[in-house]
Amino acid sequence: MDRGATVAKVCRLIEQAAQGGARVVAFSETFVGLSVVDELKIASI
Repeated sequence: MDRGATVAKVCRLIEQAAQGGARVVAFSETFVGLSVVDELKIASI
């Protein structure tokens, strides 16, 4: 898994969903591995 590419894709999908009016966006744990979720938490601080 390319961690950086996965994080970039998740961020892009979240932005697209927000632009479409989404207030909540969910991803399966199989789509976003635990280590990537930890990276997203760190990136949001």
